[in-house]
Amino acid sequence: MYKLLCTHKKNPIKRRIYIVGFTLLGWLLAFSIYSFGEYLWLNALVDNFDKYSHGLSWDQWWFIHYLILLVFSFGGIIYGFWQGHYWWNKVYDCSGNIKK
Repeated sequence: MYKLLCTHKKNPIKRRIYIVGFTLLGWLLAFSIYSFGEYLWLNALVDNFDKYSHGLSWDQWWFIHYLILLVFSFGGIIYGFWQGHYWWNKVYDCSGNIKK
């Protein structure tokens, strides 16, 4: 397992920028996956609402839309934050220098 916090940090700004960048990248990846799925599903709903609505109304679909958006957004943020910590410890040492 990797360490989340180093005991001696000489370059904390570099580490924070790296992890925030990964967090934004994770959110962007999750949002892209969500958008693609939403595009496919909304096209199916608009083309044939009776077949693909599963008995739900448009108001209920809006609620589901926002719920899934929140789940994907938080999931992407958590995944990106975790990956930022993981790859920071793989690539850099605690002082912010590239491992050799």
